[in-house]
Amino acid sequence: MNRHLIYAFVIGLLLRAAFTLFYPYETFYPDSYDYHKIAVNLVSGQGYSIEPGEPTARRAPVYPLFLAAVYSLFGVSAIAVGIIQSVLGAFASILIYKLSKEYFSERVSLTALYASALYPVLISYCGPVLTETLFSFMLVLSALFIARAVKNRSVFYYLTAGLVFGLVNLTRPDTILLPFLLLAAMLVNYEKKRTVLPHFLLFVFAAAVPFIPWTARNYSKFHYVFPGQSGALGALVRSDAWYAMNDTTEENKIEFDKWNRYLESVQKELGPAEAEKKLLNEGIEIILRHPVKFSALVAKRFPRFWITSHSSMFSISEPNSAYLSRGQYLILGVKTALLGLHVLLLASALMGIWLAKTRLREASFLLVLVFYSSLYVFVDIPNRHHVPYMPFIIIFSSVAVSYLMDKFYVRNNRLV
Repeated sequence: MNRHLIYAFVIGLLLRAAFTLFYPYETFYPDSYDYHKIAVNLVSGQGYSIEPGEPTARRAPVYPLFLAAVYSLFGVSAIAVGIIQSVLGAFASILIYKLSKEYFSERVSLTALYASALYPVLISYCGPVLTETLFSFMLVLSALFIARAVKNRSVFYYLTAGLVFGLVNLTRPDTILLPFLLLAAMLVNYEKKRTVLPHFLLFVFAAAVPFIPWTARNYSKFHYVFPGQSGALGALVRSDAWYAMNDTTEENKIEFDKWNRYLESVQKELGPAEAEKKLLNEGIEIILRHPVKFSALVAKRFPRFWITSHSSMFSISEPNSAYLSRGQYLILGVKTALLGLHVLLLASALMGIWLAKTRLREASFLLVLVFYSSLYVFVDIPNRHHVPYMPFIIIFSSVAVSYLMDKFYVRNNRLV
């Protein structure tokens, strides 16, 4: 085995485990409580429910099942969850290396290996009870199988990739539209176009398999088919319509509270199926009536979604002015460094995409994943949703870093 894989895994695991065990981070976020309650109820025999005995489809099943498995083995322990997620996060670095090797050189792949093992943001998401680490791990694994499927025209890899991708969607149904972009990448890569559709259908068939028990269960309970979880799409689209039409500054807190009460009342009065239909229809209707305002909202969101320090994951969540006023310059410096590192990573990734232009046909699916992550700006979600796509950003960034290292090495040799 490549010794670098062992080194990176051990370093990545030690950093993640140390963060989980010793750093005073926030364990639970608003989403975490639903996942946790479902897992506890599953372990205690109360079924897949947030409130004991009341079936729910509010959260996709894979992460609560993952938590339930951890709780069954180690007791109800957030630390145990963090350690298992640390193992997954460290192992994901190896998968990132192998994925990079499908497209780029050994130097690029080793750079991506160590960058993903050491990147503070990826480390910080291993501790909290959130889907990011598990979702990212399975998304990278699925991308690796897809890369090998497209490269080798392999039925086995298409079926395996589809199966893992189905589980990705049952962790978080964010990627439900991604197969359409995969089809585009396949058309770019395949010389014999007539074989694209059969291979794509194999992938789709395998991806649908994990949905069968979940869909059957939901239909029997709610007489409605949810794409992963109930209420997510309708609430997001309707929220988008509200944000496009309203002032969202702090001064408008009264209107914001009214909107939240309306959303809660619809979901409570109509139930998950009817609320989903009502909110989705209302949201689409308002957005179509006001496309300019919605476009302005999306344009405003784009930099906010991508340019962030993720410092709140390190319990650094106050405004810069607060740290300045208290003379906490070290904390302010850490926050600034995290932001600078993240911006540098994004800038180098853009450079890497440009440098890899001669390989973009082969690496088109990697580019598709980066592009797809930017589509999140069309819905009202936290910027942590780009974190599972950071491995693909890191790979392109590694292309740029390797290029610059080569230039530096050649220049130094000339000076000798």
